[in-house]
Amino acid sequence: LLILTLMLPMCVCYAVTVTQREHFKTIQEGTGTNIDCEIDDSSYYTVLWYQQKSDGTEKGLQLIGHSVHENVQMEMKEYSISKLNVTHSSLSVPQTQAAESAVYYCAASKERNISGHSLEWSIHTCKCEHSSPYLTLAGQNPAN
Repeated sequence: LLILTLMLPMCVCYAVTVTQREHFKTIQEGTGTNIDCEIDDSSYYTVLWYQQKSDGTEKGLQLIGHSVHENVQMEMKEYSISKLNVTHSSLSVPQTQAAESAVYYCAASKERNISGHSLEWSIHTCKCEHSSPYLTLAGQNPAN
């Protein structure tokens, strides 16, 4: 039995609070999961989802996809984003493998045009309260 562990951060961007309620989540290898995100200000209509691998690679944050109102654009096609309403979004994580351990971040913006891989504004404006959220094989230490 192989179990994966997922810890999720709560991020604060400017004056908006972006909350991922499940800060710690355990899922079994080979199963998928959904990660929900709540934004407390409906004027932040763009929701972005990022992945940070915990396998030691130095890729940094990878944009999974984003939604502006109901329009969803995916960078990583195996994932999907659902905009549940103006202030709620959900990321569907496909069947996971231990080699795919990662941290998942949700962010919000008032920007309508999100250029492909330019993450600079998001990295500088979001502060996460948990220092090492991660999705990894249970019993192993997360990559720093």
